[in-house]
Amino acid sequence: MKFKVGCVPPGRDRIGRLHDRSTGRGSVESLSAKEFDERFDAGESMAAALDATRMRRPGEEHRRVNVDFPVWMIAALDREATRLGVTRQSLIKVWIAEKLDRGKHPLPKNLDVASL
Repeated sequence: MKFKVGCVPPGRDRIGRLHDRSTGRGSVESLSAKEFDERFDAGESMAAALDATRMRRPGEEHRRVNVDFPVWMIAALDREATRLGVTRQSLIKVWIAEKLDRGKHPLPKNLDVASL
């Protein structure tokens, strides 16, 4: 069977994992909390019981923001980002986080500026 580029084969999700048509999710083992705890405490791998596609870090939800910069500022940001070996976006995020960290608006306690 051939598929067009961008099409998902039947029974698979977008990245090729087996797909459960009844729930619309990838195959994840269903466990009660008690069973989960018992297996975890016994040192078993819990990878089959976790749906990594739905994991989120509390307090680190993202929202897209559009900001217009003058051309000279973008060029300066790009030079600095290249010098540091990071992306422009990473540089901007770190600089804003550093500025907020120094000011009245403290960063959330669980936020690691280095991870930005």
